[in-house]
Amino acid sequence: MTKRTWIALIVAPLWLPICVVGTIVLTASSDPILSTMSRTEAVTLSLAVGAPAAYLIMLIVGVPIGLALNARGLRRVTPYIVSGFCSGVILRCTGIATVWFSFAYRNNLEINIVGRELSDAFLHEPMRLLAPGLIGLLVGATYWLIARPDLHQPISE
Repeated sequence: MTKRTWIALIVAPLWLPICVVGTIVLTASSDPILSTMSRTEAVTLSLAVGAPAAYLIMLIVGVPIGLALNARGLRRVTPYIVSGFCSGVILRCTGIATVWFSFAYRNNLEINIVGRELSDAFLHEPMRLLAPGLIGLLVGATYWLIARPDLHQPISE
């Protein structure tokens, strides 16, 4: 890994806490839980949760995707952007499904509630699922712009 790749791995995930802080600042007054906190507390909490989550996701999801793209010779910006967007949407859908599976299990409900909730989210609240995809798109584009894998020869050559 080059020095640029390491810098990209450090800088690119910062989009998640930045977007979370922006969302918290914009919606804190209308949220029943966040409205009880001061703005400083809400921002600190979102940074304390968002930054570690971003680096953990980059380590578990982003690094393997980057290595797979590099191994396949896909070094243009488009595969990084598309994979970032798809990863964000898939992670969000997985999170929603996990929460609803847990809810259904604890309350003795049928498992098909998960499918209904995901389809309702897609039909009635698409930004709930697409916003993480947009953050993933920003992370993928930022990673590519800093690391510039198109400028380096693959390791096997």
